[in-house]
Amino acid sequence: MGNFSIVLPISIPGIITGATITFSLGFGDFIAATLVGGAEGVMIAGVVINLMGVSFDWPLGAAIGVVVVGMALALMSVLNHLEHKATVRLLPSAPNG
Repeated sequence: MGNFSIVLPISIPGIITGATITFSLGFGDFIAATLVGGAEGVMIAGVVINLMGVSFDWPLGAAIGVVVVGMALALMSVLNHLEHKATVRLLPSAPNG
């Protein structure tokens, strides 16, 4: 239990950074979602591409895109806040002498 209370606070920034990078890379993955999920699966990226390219409904496609980007920014902001809140504050060392 002692190691857990020391290692976990130190590793929280790395865990949050890894989760953020993984989320960011997976967020824009359009092709793999279609290949894995098939054509019948509804993915938000496919909806935006369909609205912009096929239906030519640019206002709705742009609105959905702005909402998705806003959600990503909100998540990144929350993760940044959690990282700053969980940082380990080191005590200043005593002067020698």
